[in-house]
Amino acid sequence: MLRVYKLLQSTPLITIPRASQKTAISVPTVTAALSRMEELGIVREITSKRRDKLYSYEKYIQLLNEGTEPING
Repeated sequence: MLRVYKLLQSTPLITIPRASQKTAISVPTVTAALSRMEELGIVREITSKRRDKLYSYEKYIQLLNEGTEPING
């Protein structure tokens, strides 16, 4: 699970096959890791599909976007 979590820090939007490829971890293991992280509120599945799910590490994305809002004059 730690390798998948570390991958999310550099790729905060990811699919299961891509995470499997990038970490050299099997698809079932990546699926289990992302499911557990979803239960813990770390990631969120954002497609609502049965296949080709896309996971988002939203808190990390929010942190990266902090202070980037346009200034309204």
